[in-house]
Amino acid sequence: VSVGLDRDAATKVLEDGALVDTVREKQQFWTSRGVSGVPSMVFDSKYLVTGAQGAENYAQLLQRVAQEQAA
Repeated sequence: VSVGLDRDAATKVLEDGALVDTVREKQQFWTSRGVSGVPSMVFDSKYLVTGAQGAENYAQLLQRVAQEQAA
C-alpha cells in the first residue's frame, strides 16, 4: 500500500500465483543472458553491466556506444 499497490489485488496475485509463469519466463530470459543480480543494465542490446559502477565507467561505456552507433 505504501508504494501505491492495491492491497487486495496484490494479496490475490500472491495467493493464487497468477503471475508465476510470466515471472519465471522473464527470469529465464535474463538469466540465460548473464543477468544474475541487481542492478543489471543492458546498453545497446549488447553490453551487460552488473553491480554498482562509478560515473566514469558509465560515461566510458556510453561514449563507446555513441561512437559505434555513429560509425
